[in-house]
Amino acid sequence: MMKKWMKTGALLGFLGFSSILGANETLAAGSNDCSGVTSQVDYEIHDIQGNGDASTLEGQEVTTCGTVYAVHSSGYWIQDTTGDGDPSTSEGIYVYRSSGAGSIQVGDVIKQTATVKEYYGLTELSTYKSGNVIGTSQVPAATEITPSMSYGDLESLEGMRVTVKDATVVAGSNKYKDTYLVPGNVSSRVNRQDTTTPYFKVSDKLGNYISGASTFDTVQGDLTGPFDYSYDAYTLQWNAGTADVTDSGHTENAMAQDTSNELSVDTFNVENYFEVGSEVSPGDPGTKVTQEEFDTKTAKLSHAIRSNLGSPDILALQEVENNQVLDELVSKVSADGGPLYTPYLVEGNDGRGIDVAYLVKDGVNVQSVTQVGKNATTNESGCGPSGTNLLFSRPPLVLNIQTDDGTTISIINNHFKSKSGSDACRNAQADFVADTANDEAANGHEIIVTGDLNSYKDEQSVNTIETNANLSNVIYDIPAENRFSYIYTGKAQFLDHILVSGNLYNQMIDTDSAKINPDFAYSNGSDATNALSVSDHDPLHAVFNYGTSY
Repeated sequence: MMKKWMKTGALLGFLGFSSILGANETLAAGSNDCSGVTSQVDYEIHDIQGNGDASTLEGQEVTTCGTVYAVHSSGYWIQDTTGDGDPSTSEGIYVYRSSGAGSIQVGDVIKQTATVKEYYGLTELSTYKSGNVIGTSQVPAATEITPSMSYGDLESLEGMRVTVKDATVVAGSNKYKDTYLVPGNVSSRVNRQDTTTPYFKVSDKLGNYISGASTFDTVQGDLTGPFDYSYDAYTLQWNAGTADVTDSGHTENAMAQDTSNELSVDTFNVENYFEVGSEVSPGDPGTKVTQEEFDTKTAKLSHAIRSNLGSPDILALQEVENNQVLDELVSKVSADGGPLYTPYLVEGNDGRGIDVAYLVKDGVNVQSVTQVGKNATTNESGCGPSGTNLLFSRPPLVLNIQTDDGTTISIINNHFKSKSGSDACRNAQADFVADTANDEAANGHEIIVTGDLNSYKDEQSVNTIETNANLSNVIYDIPAENRFSYIYTGKAQFLDHILVSGNLYNQMIDTDSAKINPDFAYSNGSDATNALSVSDHDPLHAVFNYGTSY
């Protein structure tokens, strides 16, 4: 099925600044290079860019020359159309000018004086002066990004005019109007530790963007524009050509329906499940949850629980505001024909009011629900609420259950410090959780540590829980094609985990991850008839050979 791409917005941002030609700085109209002023420039563009990730001229004022091939409200891109013949150096660069392009237009050949800067990974020229127009030229031909390239090759295209003709989507179009692509036809995602696949995103800085694309959709056409770098990713700022997006695959999956002969335990960060009238970002009225938004999210979560997760016995949730929203969700699941659940939530310390919680299916023998660590302190700064020395904003919640054969299991639900915080905080939180797990084990309980640990599988915080509490991480047993729970800058990775004690691991009969969120376009979030894009995390699922009475 063919999807429509979206192309919106103006491409030009002229702000009416006049350039003044200097003496001996005139090129004939139609000239296609800067050869007439080579003696008047300090560095060619490829000398400024160099063959590394950052310019060796950072901080220096330089004079260079190039043809303007795209303009923006805060600057313009220039490219040397002759070049040095070295494929490891870029011939293009972005000129940042906060007051805009002025009278500079596409096709102008300009001599530009500016300061070399590294702006969050992007080599650029920064100036308050407009370049001197010394002639006109055709814009440079676009360099094609091809499947034969590696990720390391992309740096040599930074600032240049590029094009891509055939590509595959590797993450759903997100709320920032970004869509991540890999050139050619691919059948696998880009994983976090992948350093070779030439992935990049198409963004909307110049007004055009791809909308509604999902992982493994294919893109054909000739998307063309400046090759930028922003928010930790190479970026094609699309301003010419077309894109036809074809739905080439559907990754949504469903777990088998739970039975009374098994114990199924899932974890799911449901992303900002707030009640009507609450502000997702406190103090920002624009983030206030409407009745329609709440009803849609609740309906989608009900669909996810019943259809995609198979109505698990125990669902550990993160980013839930309060018991009121859980009551609404429980009622909705039941009204939609699902099982009865009992919600459990204890308020924590979080400044936004989000907490960890459980939904427990009726018939599961709950022994106790206890919050731990609410008043725990740490010497590490910034771990808990601002202005405190608390260890947790979202303290762990321990659920103790007993199975039909008398086995007692302690489930520890967590939401560690976000990735914007320090590793030291997550490591300290992991130490606390490992100690809690050991205390529970000393009382004769099997252990499950789960939740959004905001940590990769190979990081110290996860390794601490595995090693110090002697637990096995079931994510390694998830089928390879589903082995991730989150996608960041186009790369699939685990932030969510289920770690279990030895006897439980030996009794595990299935584990998987429901693919309903980052693979799919953000725009699916408004459709109440399915679970797609209800959150930014995918839930994890594990099934054990223990019966429950219902």
